Amino acid sequence: MSTPSSTDSRDGHRSPSTMSYFSAGVDVLASRPWLALVPLVAGLLSVDQLERAARADVTMQINFGLPTPVAGVWTFLNAPTESGVSVFGYSSTAVANQPELLVTGIGVAGGSLLLVGLLTAIYLGSIDDALAGRSGDPVENLRRYAPVTLAFAALQVCFLLVLLVLGGGILAAGGIATALFVPVFVAALVGYYLLAPGVYAGVAADLGPRRAFRLGARIALTADYVVFALAYAALVAVCSVPLSSVAFSAGLPSILLTALVAAPVGLALNAATMAFVRHRVGEASAGPQPPADDGGPDPGRYDEKGRGIDGIEMGMGPAEERDPAEEVVPADDSGESEGRDSR
Repeated sequence: MSTPSSTDSRDGHRSPSTMSYFSAGVDVLASRPWLALVPLVAGLLSVDQLERAARADVTMQINFGLPTPVAGVWTFLNAPTESGVSVFGYSSTAVANQPELLVTGIGVAGGSLLLVGLLTAIYLGSIDDALAGRSGDPVENLRRYAPVTLAFAALQVCFLLVLLVLGGGILAAGGIATALFVPVFVAALVGYYLLAPGVYAGVAADLGPRRAFRLGARIALTADYVVFALAYAALVAVCSVPLSSVAFSAGLPSILLTALVAAPVGLALNAATMAFVRHRVGEASAGPQPPADDGGPDPGRYDEKGRGIDGIEMGMGPAEERDPAEEVVPADDSGESEGRDSR
C-alpha cells in the first residue's frame, strides 16, 4: 500500500498534497474494511444520542467536525436535546429535578469512554499497521497504545465535567451571563483541536501520554495541520447532508442505517489523519537526511523493530535516537535531541 511520501520542501522536494492523505485513508478502507466496526460500535454505544436523534423533529443538518480519534455516526450528526441543555444524556431540567441522574450519567459516560478508549488503541494501531504495510497484532496494539488512548478518554470526561460546572453556573446566573456560553464553547473546541492529534502522535511515534499530547499540540499549531483540519471539516460537512437526510427520515431504523453507512467514511477520515500525523512525526524524527544513493534511508527497508521505513516513516531509525516531541519540522542542526525509551 502506498502512502504520502515524507518530503522536505527546503531540500527542493515536493510536499505531499492534503488530498494525498485522504487518498491514503481510502486505501486503508479498501484494504482493511473490517476496521469500520470500531466507529460503528463507538456510535452505537451512545444510547442517549440514538434515542434523542430518533425523536428529533429534523429533516437535515450540516455539521462540521474536527479530526477525532474515532469518527463514528455522531461526527456527521448532532442529536438535538428536546429541552434545555443535555447533561450526560439527560436534559438539564431532569437533572435539576433528580440530581441522582447526574451520577448515573457520569458513570455511563465514563464507562462508554473507557471502552471506546480501549477499542481506539486497537483501531489506530491497526490503521498505523495498514499504512506501514504490516499485518499487525491487535493485542500488542492494545498493550502499546492503551495508555495514550485511555488518557484521552479521561481528558474527555474532565472536559465534560468542566463544561457542566461552567454551563451550570452560567445558567444559574442567567441574564447577560449567558453570553459567556460562546467563549466557553470556543475554548472547548480549541482544547479538543489541540489534544486530538496527540492520540495519533502517541500511536505513530509510540509515546507516552504526556509526550504524545505535547507533540500533538505542536502538530496542531502548524499551518499544514490547519489546512488539513479545514479540509477534514469540509468533507464532514459535505457528508453530513445526505447522511442526516437519511438518518432523520424514519426514526431509529434510519439512524442505525446511517451509523452503518457512516462507519467506513469515518474509517477513511481517521486513516487520513493518521497518514498526516505519521508524515509529521517522520519529519520531526528524521532531521536532515543524506541522499538515498549516499547511504540514506531506503524506503523499502524495515528497521530493527519491524517498523516499515516507508515514505512517512523515512529516517525515523531507532526510537532511542530522537524524541519526536521535541520538534515537528526537520532540524537544521546536527539532529541531536533528547533520547526516548525504545519501544
